[in-house]
Parts: sequence; structure tokens; C-alpha cells
Amino acid sequence: MAVTSELLKRILFFLIGLILIALGISVTIIADFGCGGWDATNIALVQHFGLSVGTWLNIWAFVYLLVACMIERKRYRIECMATSLIIGAGVDLFNYLLRFAVFEEAWLKPLVFILGTIIISLGAGCYLVSKLPPNPTDYMMMCIKEHFHLSITFAKTLVEAIGIVLALLLGGPVGIGTFLMIVIFGPCIDFFYQIAEHFYQRISRA
Repeated sequence: MAVTSELLKRILFFLIGLILIALGISVTIIADFGCGGWDATNIALVQHFGLSVGTWLNIWAFVYLLVACMIERKRYRIECMATSLIIGAGVDLFNYLLRFAVFEEAWLKPLVFILGTIIISLGAGCYLVSKLPPNPTDYMMMCIKEHFHLSITFAKTLVEAIGIVLALLLGGPVGIGTFLMIVIFGPCIDFFYQIAEHFYQRISRA
């Protein structure tokens, strides 16, 4: 029973985390202050080829896992697609629910962007605590880090930089926030991870 209870708590943190990540991505998109490099790429792909942001997110997730598989020379981590599918579906849902939210005032855009960034970071902290299959982007980043002996910061920056270059080439919504994310995401995720870990340990002892 204890094992089942522990697993349920991990699944709860996992799902809450992914839902928050999806919500945060949608909030940064409507902020119109610049979103993450890969999110900007996905928006540009929607504008050029159709489909949805969530669908392109999952297409890229498949590519990330393929790259990771080639780097590691191990089996394809198909279970990681579950993480992407939940986030992708969540992004499409929240994009639909928030489709009428428009912020005309210039001073509101950075505030909404910061709110979105905080929500994503909180979600990432929760989902990382669960120790369940990682986001394909994070998994590829860790494979690059370990194979090329890089720091997590450098590997993360490299992956995000590729997304930004693609977004610029495709005409995606790259803005100030896009570059701010590279700087602030690491510390924000670490901060909320510590809080989520403390809360998880606390309810586990209850």
C-alpha cells in the first residue's frame, strides 16, 4: 500500500507539473513579449504549415528523442513521449481558452510574461520532483551534456539557441522575453524545484 501511495503522489506531481508548464507556455505566448525559442519556432510553423502549437511540439519531441537515441546509441525512449503528449494537449487547450486575451498596454506585456515564466518554472519543479519520464527536450539536453562533457547551463543554452535561430529564420515571435528566458529559467526552475521537493518530502512523511 505504501508503494502504491508513493507512486500516486509522484503521478500527481507529474501531472500537475505538466499542466502548469502547458499553462505557462500559453501565458507567455499571449503576453506577446517573446516566448521560448522552440515555442516561437512552433508558432512560426503553425503560421507557415498549419496544424497546432501542441502538434508541432510533439513532432519536435519525436526528433529530440531520435537525436538523443543517436547520441547515446541506446533504445528510443518512447515513454518520454507521454510527457510531451500531455504538454502538447495542454498547450492547445490553454491556447484555445486564452485566445481572446489580448494585452494592448505595453507595461502589461512583461508582467504577463513574468507570470508565465513563473508558472512554467513551478510546473517544471513539480514534474522534476516526480522522477517520472523527462520532457524530451530535457532528456536530449542531458544526453548532449553527458556525451560532450558540457555543463547543464551550456547544454541548455545551446538547445535554446538552436530554437531561437530556427524561430528567427521562420519569422517566429522572438522578443526580449525569448532571450530573458535563457538567463532566468535555470535559477527559477531550481528555486521552485527546491520548494516542490520540500513539500513532496513533507507530505510523504505525513
